[in-house]
Amino acid sequence: MSNRTILYLTPLYPPERGGAAEYFSILVDEIKKNKDVTRIYVISSYNWSFPIKSLSSQIKIYRLIYPKLGTGSALKKIIALTLNILSSLIVFVIFFCKLHKNDIVHFHSSFCPLWPKRGLKVNWPFFIFLKMLGLKGIIRIMDIRDRLSIPHIRTYEEVVDHIICASENIYKDAKKVLLHTQKCVHIPIPLRGLDQFLDPKEFERYQKYRPYIAFVGDIVREKGICELVKAVEILRNKGILLSLVVVGPPTDKKLVSELESIDFVVYLGPKSHKDVANIMYVSELIALPSHSEGMPRVCLEAAQLGKKFLAPPGIPEFERGCPEVVTRILLPNEIAEKIDILLHKKKLSFYNISVHNEMTVMQELKALYKIKN
Repeated sequence: MSNRTILYLTPLYPPERGGAAEYFSILVDEIKKNKDVTRIYVISSYNWSFPIKSLSSQIKIYRLIYPKLGTGSALKKIIALTLNILSSLIVFVIFFCKLHKNDIVHFHSSFCPLWPKRGLKVNWPFFIFLKMLGLKGIIRIMDIRDRLSIPHIRTYEEVVDHIICASENIYKDAKKVLLHTQKCVHIPIPLRGLDQFLDPKEFERYQKYRPYIAFVGDIVREKGICELVKAVEILRNKGILLSLVVVGPPTDKKLVSELESIDFVVYLGPKSHKDVANIMYVSELIALPSHSEGMPRVCLEAAQLGKKFLAPPGIPEFERGCPEVVTRILLPNEIAEKIDILLHKKKLSFYNISVHNEMTVMQELKALYKIKN
């Protein structure tokens, strides 16, 4: 099949940061090399810092979807929700007309719910858009990258053709709630080499914080940052004088303010992939005691750099391959104890990251897209 068009819908895309941004960036960079694909569209969230559109002959990026609801007042959230729906409707109408049989729509599962905390678990404009695309013979692929999305996918299984699960636990949990389990496929997260980003000159910028634990991720309570702060405090009270360097977008601004008021916490804000690699490399350990992870990219990248890391429970790949890095319970005392053990342990078994080889993963994805290599 030649002259294929692919539409990616993702909340984040470079130059924004985050696991989703890196993931979809890898997909676009690799798929654009395929001769069967003549046009790639990327629809991402609006951000006043970046241009609304970035166009080339093959790739067209539009930052049109209003960002997800933040942590402001109810009125601000209602305004955000209204803008989200209106911008989405415009996008859906435009692309319903542009897409044709055997084209592909590949979307992040965060597009599924509207406002789950208020009972709006289904994004009905998006649901109808997917339903109508199916009538045109367009391939629809939902991508689940975290476990919090799973409760919201049941309604959507009727209007998608494939459901990509980024990890074994997501795959297992998704199959528990879906009727059409044959639509689920486990495709690991692809990794690019981080060695290219390491720079001794950059190391010097972060030496002043040493010794430190690094946290990389969205600044939200679900990522376990509060438990990690208490764990570091426990260690400091025992005479292990660590700092906690926090990197990530300030999604929960109230939480960011709390972190900035703590003397041993250094919040650096969102950083580029290059900066993150150097921050991680200089750290003593990377910790992500998250409550929501499927397969945390930051832990994979730590393993890729040969760094010690602390991972949350419930990730079969880590529990099999490197069980000593997994904390049993997401409580401050348990996290502190695990960090202490990891810091003093000289030899660790490292997770085998070969299954995340970029080219291997892309072969699996191309098979799903039904495009030639």
